[in-house]
Amino acid sequence: MMTYTTKQGDVLDDVVFRVYGSTAGIVEQVLESNRQFDLGQYDLLPASLVLSLPEVQLTTTTPQPTRLWE
Repeated sequence: MMTYTTKQGDVLDDVVFRVYGSTAGIVEQVLESNRQFDLGQYDLLPASLVLSLPEVQLTTTTPQPTRLWE
């Protein structure tokens, strides 16, 4: 498990995207790993908060084309 120390002005979604390259399903895992901080209450995270960043399985999917007519 990695850690990240927040800086003034950090937003959880942005931190997750910078670390993992995606937010899909990962923000929820980070929230769960840091339940003691109740991160959902913050628009901007307080500076110097040490977050636990869990190991996650990133899956890559190929987007399917949209078919307008059958």
